[in-house]
Amino acid sequence: MEAIEHLQYLTKKKHIFFTKSGDHAILYVLKYLKTLNKTVLIQDQGGWITYEQYLKKLNIDYQMIKTHKGVINPDSIRMFSHIPELAIMVNSMTGYYALQDMYSISKICKDQNVFLINDISGSIGLKEAEYGDICLGSFGNAKPIELREGGFIATSDEQLFAFLQTLEQYYIDPALLKKELDRLKEKLIFFQLRKDKIKKELHDFEILEGNGINVIVLFETEEQKNKITEYCNQHNFPFTVCPRNIRVMENAISIEVKKLTF
Repeated sequence: MEAIEHLQYLTKKKHIFFTKSGDHAILYVLKYLKTLNKTVLIQDQGGWITYEQYLKKLNIDYQMIKTHKGVINPDSIRMFSHIPELAIMVNSMTGYYALQDMYSISKICKDQNVFLINDISGSIGLKEAEYGDICLGSFGNAKPIELREGGFIATSDEQLFAFLQTLEQYYIDPALLKKELDRLKEKLIFFQLRKDKIKKELHDFEILEGNGINVIVLFETEEQKNKITEYCNQHNFPFTVCPRNIRVMENAISIEVKKLTF
């Protein structure tokens, strides 16, 4: 299967447009939403830095949707039904640790006429990456598809695709992309096995539930925090300390399984 055909299959979308980065994909989509005069919902944590940065830069109206540690309650979207032109941008693998209920989110968005943008940088290769009016993602460092550069937009929306045609498409080496796509399934299995091992070894700690890639371990004391970080250092596991908006706003260590070498 060729690279573009493979992306079409994974996203269930007709058109693929390549960008210089995942951030460029976000920017282009938001520029399009501005032409539609959309108000955009973004999650209060577990998303990505440039969601809010670009919304402010483009002077687009936006609101935060309250989540449970990054996980959206699909019914909460109905609370914004009074907004006439509404879109929502969802990271379908929130904080890289948990999958959103994209089936229910998509169903409610269709019922409420809400335009759905699905950031599938982490969820690509999974069922959750098939939902949305638009799917977008990054091929950057420490992503399931890792080319160290580039991003993409996938859609079946002809109006959006016509808009994208007015922009410069970035060149992505099709052979390198095909190689990454062909090994995606094995890579996701590798992540799952490492994640399961880490959770087993840290069973004495409170670990956030989620079917994502990373392992987020909560701590209450400095002693607990030190034990978790010592474990990471002993095993050469990269980690980031939370609260951190792109992970969770809790006292926790996010063990960055997604950064492990496959």
